[in-house]
Amino acid sequence: MSRDVQVRSAIVARARPVFAITATLFAVIGLTLFSRDLSEESIRCAMRLSVDTAYPFFFLAFIAASLHRLKPSALSQHLLRNRRYLGISFAALFLLHGTLIYVLSQLYPEPFFSQLTDGLLYGGLLTFSVVALMAASSNDFSVKRLGRKAWSRLHKVLGYLIATIFLVTYLGKLDQLFFWPYAIAAVGVFGLRVGRWFVVRQGRAGQGEVVG
Repeated sequence: MSRDVQVRSAIVARARPVFAITATLFAVIGLTLFSRDLSEESIRCAMRLSVDTAYPFFFLAFIAASLHRLKPSALSQHLLRNRRYLGISFAALFLLHGTLIYVLSQLYPEPFFSQLTDGLLYGGLLTFSVVALMAASSNDFSVKRLGRKAWSRLHKVLGYLIATIFLVTYLGKLDQLFFWPYAIAAVGVFGLRVGRWFVVRQGRAGQGEVVG
């Protein structure tokens, strides 16, 4: 067996569990969507389910590097090696959420459009555009085309933007107990990033003292 074949086999083996979970979630969302013949209620329920199941994938992908820096473990190593697939799964579910919003607007324009504000419209377009851009560039071709350094910077900036949008969204829903775990996770994302930055800075300072 050639090395390329071995590499592809290893990638498929790593990605299979993540994509299997994603496929199962798509099936559940599909059943929810068609449970009442595309009624407004079933579409809205599928919309909520798609975004609520998408966020955990983003959370795990975005904290992987910070968690591994702060507390290396088999789990953090696993997340780090699979964060591309976690990110792709997040994007698939989140873009499904966007598709369902479009379906709702076409089948049930009212009260959809009467409740649509400029903030929701432009904020939503920005978020979906950022997620689509990250998903489209999550491949080896994009890394080679942009260069590893530029690609990493792009995904870091876009990742922080998405994390901030989720943070603002979930903190705005604290009146609903269901969203508390999501809000805590959204705050925790930035807590882990700050912790990682502090550890890296301390390490650099220590190296400077040794050299001096």
